[in-house]
Amino acid sequence: MENLTEQDLSPSSEAPDKTLGISVSDYYRPKPQLGFTPYAELWNGRLAMVGFVVALVAEILSSHGWLNF
Repeated sequence: MENLTEQDLSPSSEAPDKTLGISVSDYYRPKPQLGFTPYAELWNGRLAMVGFVVALVAEILSSHGWLNF
């Protein structure tokens, strides 16, 4: 097993702002832009997950799928 230094065990809150290639403030206070911005894609992914869960719950409650053959 490797020896871990104290720096390796530091909490993620102490990580630099540009760890993911974009600063944290750009996600939460973006400049108004159109197109495929990281902020827009973040919300697009969140809403897609909510929609998927709603569709699953609707199928379970109705006891049949959306496509009936």
